[in-house]
Amino acid sequence: MAVPQDARDMVICVPPRHWLIPPGDPDAQAGPGAPERVWNETETQQLLDLFREGQKLTEIGEVLKIDERDVVVRLLRILMNAHGILDDEVLAFRSGEAYSRDDQIRLRAMHADGCSLAEISQALGRSQLGAGWKLLSMGLPAR
Repeated sequence: MAVPQDARDMVICVPPRHWLIPPGDPDAQAGPGAPERVWNETETQQLLDLFREGQKLTEIGEVLKIDERDVVVRLLRILMNAHGILDDEVLAFRSGEAYSRDDQIRLRAMHADGCSLAEISQALGRSQLGAGWKLLSMGLPAR
């Protein structure tokens, strides 16, 4: 049976792999736009306790057996009142670039001035996730 010409010209859209990963899959790496992990109260309290004790983000993830990205997203939601899509890179023209010394000074200054994570990320050309992750790794907000 011959395939009609119209069928050969059809565009077939395949969803990104992260859409196909079932929620709660411990081996799954969360990618941009991936649904956020659902946290219960006990996990959230453990997360905050470990953060306040001064544990590094990677260590917190290892202790809780949770992907470091999920740890960062949850901390940003709680501590910095972050909202919206945190890993949207549409306006993040400097995404993936190393933070210069000037970037870090500006990041600290804007945070100290009370700027929102959205304002900070926009000014630095980063995603909210990227700017927030850097802030957390620099020890901000204060534990």
